[in-house]
Amino acid sequence: MKPERLLLENNVHFSTLYTDKFKTEQLTLYLVMPLENEVEASRLALLPRVLRRGSRDYPKTALLLRRLEELYSTDLSAGAFKLGERHVLFFSVNTLRREFLPQGEDLLPEVTRLLLSLVFSPYVDSTTGVFSDEYVEGEKTNACRAIASLQNNKSTLATLRCLSLMCRGETYAVHEWGTEAETAKITPASLFDTYRRVLSEASFEIYYAGTADPTPIKEAITRELSLLRRHPLPLPPTAVVRSAGKKRRFTEKAMAVQGKLCMGFRTGITMTDDDAAAFYLFHAIYSQFPSSKLFMNVRERLSLCYSCSSSAELSKGILLVKAGIDNNKKHKAVREILRQLRRMRAGKFTEEEIRLAKEMLAFSIRSLEDEPAAVRRWYLGRSLLGLTQTPEELWEAIRRVTPRDIVRVAKRISLDTVYFLRGSEAAGEEADDE
Repeated sequence: MKPERLLLENNVHFSTLYTDKFKTEQLTLYLVMPLENEVEASRLALLPRVLRRGSRDYPKTALLLRRLEELYSTDLSAGAFKLGERHVLFFSVNTLRREFLPQGEDLLPEVTRLLLSLVFSPYVDSTTGVFSDEYVEGEKTNACRAIASLQNNKSTLATLRCLSLMCRGETYAVHEWGTEAETAKITPASLFDTYRRVLSEASFEIYYAGTADPTPIKEAITRELSLLRRHPLPLPPTAVVRSAGKKRRFTEKAMAVQGKLCMGFRTGITMTDDDAAAFYLFHAIYSQFPSSKLFMNVRERLSLCYSCSSSAELSKGILLVKAGIDNNKKHKAVREILRQLRRMRAGKFTEEEIRLAKEMLAFSIRSLEDEPAAVRRWYLGRSLLGLTQTPEELWEAIRRVTPRDIVRVAKRISLDTVYFLRGSEAAGEEADDE
């Protein structure tokens, strides 16, 4: 399932994924801005929350929700995330295809109008000419609660702290939701200024997935864009640190039963590099799956952690290894994680480990096409990097990876940051020597 990608106008692309795999059809607008600082990130993250509350056609949220119900419970979602050092706002509708409706109604034209009205014709206060104070204040409260909730999940907290310390001085350290302090400062007027700037400067990536002719959607979007004074900004590339400098170690305390260890590595590899496929296989063998070296050794064989996982951001060239551990096992866990990396560099992995890793990767890649949102995110991330690779093409590249390729990738991985969130209620204590 490879999208047909068309340039509608400067920095506006429309991608069509023709598929009858799902009973629904989806239309998603991605508005892509540079990730800048906590002030701008807070405003950009709040914007989709406010826009989804209503439009000129549906000034009250209750009216909007009622209309979605009338449209056979069409699903509306909006939010913000980051891809590398790009801040992405999204607005998406998911509605039943006409083949599965009692009277064969075509909901797509009305659903398209509804979505476009939220983005291009938002509800504004007739007195002030900016966003409703009620909507902005309500969503500021919701956003601050969501940001505060990140502190409650200690695994999430450890990951975010590791990233922020590891990428200190880099734009990537900014969280896509911004901060509570900056969110609290936002006014309806300042948010409306941000909204107008986004419409003018953002790159648009629009995705339609379904069986219908997308021409009417393209025409409707083109009409809306023709009413704007667009001055789109080129998206700066994500800065990639190819290798770590001096290792950095940090320990902080939290009220928790377990400690949370997070180790940040610079991979030196991004999705655009020739070694990308080899990195996927390295990651699978080393730390990604339950069959990996870290899971089988750090968790199972040596019982050094309760949980062990990893994640990779190939837009930025970062690998994170995460573990939930007792305080008194931190140093042993770190040593074993690094020992297993040295084994990978020395080629000490078996054909069976490669086979299991490939099986897990094959399943993971095939599963992408079971979820429309996952397919869109796949192509969005690659489109922003100038890539057209399909999941099938990635899998074919992985199949061609040799043990020598895996070793070469392993030798490029360098430890940058060790972050430990010490559980202050844990039974064991271990002296810190950082």
